[in-house]
Amino acid sequence: MFHNLSAYYRFEAKFDLNYEKKVGDSWDAQWALACMSRDGICLSPTKNLIANIGSLGGTHKTEQVATQVLGMNFTLIHPKNLKRHFEEDNFTYSYHFGVNKSLRTRVTSPLKYILSF
Repeated sequence: MFHNLSAYYRFEAKFDLNYEKKVGDSWDAQWALACMSRDGICLSPTKNLIANIGSLGGTHKTEQVATQVLGMNFTLIHPKNLKRHFEEDNFTYSYHFGVNKSLRTRVTSPLKYILSF
């Protein structure tokens, strides 16, 4: 399931926190575990195709995030085979989940967010 040991430990900790109910309402860890436990692949489009109009005043989001929705040319052509992209996995682990980031970055990033209020 994991080709990156740091990612394994990061997700293990996240799953444990969710299991022990030490984090708030979090559907993303449950979704990730369901996909990973069944060797699932999540597709990431190269363009934003979704306008999230429900984040303001939603269940646990309080700010509106503006993102540009881009169009897509149709007809969709489905590939004959799917192949895991390990380099993209590593980018996602690092950029979105903080895997392999320096201790300084992992400490200062949350502080910058907290102090911005």
